[in-house]
Amino acid sequence: MAGLFKPKAQKETETVVISQRHAPPGTVAAAEATGDIPPSPQTEGATSTATVPANISPRQSLQEVSEPLPALQLVRQLPDGCSYELCGPAVERLVGMGNTPVAVVSIAGVARQGKSYILNRLVQAAGGGFPVSAKTDPCTHGIWMWPQAVPVQGKQHRLVFLDSEGIASKEQTNQASATMVALAGVVSSLLICNQVSSINENCLDNLFQAATILDHLFGQTGGRRPGDKSAAPACLPPDLLLLLRDFNLETELSPDAYLEHTLADLDLAGSDVKGIGEKNKMRGVIRDVFPSRSCMWLPHPGCNTKLMSTLPIDRMDPEFVEGVADLASHVYSRASPKFFKGVTLTGPLLVQLLCAAVEAANKPDGVLTLGSMWGTMVDAELKKAAEEAHNAYNEAAGELGELADAEEAERVHEVRSNF
Repeated sequence: MAGLFKPKAQKETETVVISQRHAPPGTVAAAEATGDIPPSPQTEGATSTATVPANISPRQSLQEVSEPLPALQLVRQLPDGCSYELCGPAVERLVGMGNTPVAVVSIAGVARQGKSYILNRLVQAAGGGFPVSAKTDPCTHGIWMWPQAVPVQGKQHRLVFLDSEGIASKEQTNQASATMVALAGVVSSLLICNQVSSINENCLDNLFQAATILDHLFGQTGGRRPGDKSAAPACLPPDLLLLLRDFNLETELSPDAYLEHTLADLDLAGSDVKGIGEKNKMRGVIRDVFPSRSCMWLPHPGCNTKLMSTLPIDRMDPEFVEGVADLASHVYSRASPKFFKGVTLTGPLLVQLLCAAVEAANKPDGVLTLGSMWGTMVDAELKKAAEEAHNAYNEAAGELGELADAEEAERVHEVRSNF
């Protein structure tokens, strides 16, 4: 691989000297690295009257809003350090989304490398929304949710954005971090893996751990065992997008070809056959769990990453601005609602699916019995809809009783019945 890539020559810039530490940026993870300002206060019940514009095109998603909504924690880790639970306010928001189809976009990656900043750009909330900080302590604990489903121009569905706890945080074990990523992946249509510079063995190992847990949660449903290629998974896994930040390698490969090159099996001709075999097994699991995958490169913003959250995007390197716009286009055009057995994911179904995933993750060998569980979920939603329709009809029937004219009552009855 060394012969295929070489570092790009650094281009001169009149802006702040590019720091080699661009990674540490705060929880907007690199830009998280962002700014010198304290994170937005986030109480569980916090709400805002600010609204997202009715129709958002991919390019419009870069515009900033003056009143960013505070994010809500959706999943938190319990004090025992090995079990999890859903958080009420975020659950209420999801249930309140009703029957509108939703596509979940989640982001994961090493702590302090700018993932939350990217997510804020995607939901129009530069400077707010998901917490960001230039300090060393991580801002994101558990899984956080943007509290409004974001409309997509020309589409019937809306996007729900999730920010998962950073991997390799000093406050968290690798197992717990990987579990958070896997829980987000269960409900996600698109999982963005935020990585600085290039794809290395640490990046693949982190992705492998999350993929293993995700495969286990889904694997044994419908008779499929983890790693078994002979049967399709009971529920479609999320599309994987590797987002390489501050990419500085010169290569003739396209981003997708570069990803496939790094995921290809290594040559076993070397002396460390056992070690290479383990690396190839890791790559195989990633390929199996994420059959739909892609890669994008995002150049350095050309500024001190500690200032990113307070710096207007038009003050950043034009290539970075264009890269963020391309990312938004990819996300808004490619993320589609997850579905199973012909039923599309909605806010209430998302809650039930995530609740079942959390319950499975809290058990030593827990797996999602997705087939029967999904049927129960759908039956419950249909029953609820039938009850609402029945109540509406009874209310209308009461109105009919007040009509003196029998002919008029019959006409209204027919209209109500057809509706």
